Amino acid sequence: QLRPSLQGFARAQELAGPAWAPLRAKLLDRLRGTNERRAKVDIFLHEQLIDDAIQVIESGCDDTTLAQVADAAIAARPSWVIAKTTAQAERLMAAGDAQRYDQAVAWLRRARDAFRADGRPIDWQGYLEGARARYKRKHKLIGLLDKL
Repeated sequence: QLRPSLQGFARAQELAGPAWAPLRAKLLDRLRGTNERRAKVDIFLHEQLIDDAIQVIESGCDDTTLAQVADAAIAARPSWVIAKTTAQAERLMAAGDAQRYDQAVAWLRRARDAFRADGRPIDWQGYLEGARARYKRKHKLIGLLDKL
């Protein structure tokens, strides 16, 4: 409780045995009230509490944490994933730094998977065609987009 971590949470589960359900609820409630963002994300994702993990990062986080939550949320919250990952990709593509186009495409892979999970493959194709049109002068990027 003093220093929340996924490892500590798992250890508490192991030690609690049959008393785990009420202890789990108590620990999660306490966790929600802490400022331990990293522990919150790790534990919420481990417990498949996607909405809780999303709420933690809504006020900002690093790209690694956003990617971790987005990957976990594709099936449960595809629209959220689409919004976040396309925004990340657009930021990178618009900046014009060709060395970061691979990162943009990694975000777009998540978006593609979320569009598909949401049953919207045609919308994905529309988005991709729009990106190709917007960035048609960025030849390296277009080559990467063509592989999606």
